[in-house]
Amino acid sequence: MAAAAAVVAMVLSGCAMSSTSEQGSSYEAASNADDSANYLFVQEATSGTFLPSSDDYYDLVLTGVEDHTVYFADRPTRDAGSLPTDQFISTFNWAPVAPNAAIVLRHGDSDAQTLAVTLDEPSYDASAGTVRYRAKTLGTTANTDLASFDDSLDASIPESFDDVALFIDDGDATHCASNGIAADALAKRVDGASSRVESLTPGLLLSTPWGDGVTVSAVSASTSQPVVELTSVGGATIAVTPTTCLTTPNGPAAAADLQPGDTINTAEGQTQVASATAATAEVVSLTVESNNGPGQGTAIFVYGIQVFLVAGD
Repeated sequence: MAAAAAVVAMVLSGCAMSSTSEQGSSYEAASNADDSANYLFVQEATSGTFLPSSDDYYDLVLTGVEDHTVYFADRPTRDAGSLPTDQFISTFNWAPVAPNAAIVLRHGDSDAQTLAVTLDEPSYDASAGTVRYRAKTLGTTANTDLASFDDSLDASIPESFDDVALFIDDGDATHCASNGIAADALAKRVDGASSRVESLTPGLLLSTPWGDGVTVSAVSASTSQPVVELTSVGGATIAVTPTTCLTTPNGPAAAADLQPGDTINTAEGQTQVASATAATAEVVSLTVESNNGPGQGTAIFVYGIQVFLVAGD
């Protein structure tokens, strides 16, 4: 338990983490610049429950969750900071492979204090200060990629507990850290018409799958960048930067991770990717204001394909 206790002590002592959106940007820049960097995300809560649900899964509910999620990386990156919890929930890559995590109880029994799990289906209620996950236990000998906890894993934890920290490993995940879309792509407006992305102006309302609309807040000047050109079986082709996410039945997925045969969401329902090709194109970065709140993500329609954008703070 010594290794795990040291990690918990470092985080819970407040290791110089300030609640700034710039620190979230620091994580995005660092993780994109150094693919070898391995990040841990930490959510602290005053209490929680871990109850069986169905099919070997559990319902993990954390109460009294901080509104910022701490992150840090060890050598060689040595990066640390925090980002809004709602932004983390909406942009972390929860699919197609559920991330590994460690549930650590500060005052649990020595043989029921640290549990390795996988997490998916996250939901966050900021007003209530609760976060919920579907979890599946990994056992005491699982390869969790959480090196600090490998020698201290337990077989179970109580169904209810106080003072808990959840450590989430990003593994090789690609995150929605870019909103780069081909400048000549057509985005659907709420009035039913379509406009080239590069011609969008602040204040314009774009159509979303949920009908609530999303407001354009900024559009950058176009620059030549590497892109992934994705063509659907219906013939629609879209070019986006590799880390821009499209929506799938399992949630947002980075364009670079999509393969022919993968399913993506469209205005008409769902379709399959016919081809995915690396290319270079003129790209603009699109920033939006979501009705879901600061840091929340939303999806807009580009050539009828649902593109997931990270809302500005």
